[in-house]
Amino acid sequence: MRNKEIHFRVTEKELVLIESAAKESNMTVSEYLRAGIGSRRYKPADDESTKELTQQLSRIGNNLNQLVVIERTKGQDYSEIEKTLKEIMELKTQILKSVSS
Repeated sequence: MRNKEIHFRVTEKELVLIESAAKESNMTVSEYLRAGIGSRRYKPADDESTKELTQQLSRIGNNLNQLVVIERTKGQDYSEIEKTLKEIMELKTQILKSVSS
């Protein structure tokens, strides 16, 4: 039996997001919020280290991109550099996802 209540404050924007997500899921707000319990855990991130890591990955990506541009102007095969650049960008995306989930 559900006899306990939780009260918390949200912004107008957050309320609209929650209500629209519940409606899209054909659920009440309560059902929607209960369904989300336990599915994801918030892990606080060290914002400074995350920022530094993403900056470093971006710098590496920029350097590789410059190498691709140079190789293209020379008519050289740049496929390995481009492949590495894509891998770095995927790594950056994965890191940001794991930090935010």
